[in-house]
This record gives sequence, C-alpha cells and structure tokens, in this order.
Amino acid sequence: MKPRDRIFWLRAAAGAAMGLLSFLIVAMGGEGLAYLSLPLILAGYLLTYYLARFILARDLPQEERNRWFSEGAGTYVVAWLFTLIVLSTLL
Repeated sequence: MKPRDRIFWLRAAAGAAMGLLSFLIVAMGGEGLAYLSLPLILAGYLLTYYLARFILARDLPQEERNRWFSEGAGTYVVAWLFTLIVLSTLL
C-alpha cells in the first residue's frame, strides 16, 4: 500500500472515530455540549496530519510531505458527518 493510500484510510478511520466520539459527547451530555465536537474533530485532524507527516512520510522529500495536509481532508469530514448522522438516526 502506498503512503498516500495509508493516509487516506487513516483519515477515513479517524473521521469515523471522531464521529462516534462526537455522538457520545452529545448523547451523554445533551445538546449543551455539542460545541465541544468542533475542537475535537480539529484536534483529531491535526493528529492525523502529524502522524502522516512525521511517521508515514519519513522517506519522502520535504515538498511532498507539505502537500499531505490536505490529502484526505474531504474523506475525514465526510466520514465524521456520516458516522454522526447514522448514529444519531439509529438512536
């Protein structure tokens, strides 16, 4: 598997995990804690960025490592939203 594919799937899994965590925050604390989801998903995305940049892309040139900030960003957001909506609908 190529490093770009790993980053894509890492961000998809992280987005789904953040969707589950966002759902649990809202389910446990009510609607009043929903504002905590935004910093949580931003921190999760930054975590995947640093994992991708410093662990998965160690052998790549510097200019290619800098591009990876946006690689899989849409997938992360869609996976987060999809998981949050599906869990909210089911429960």
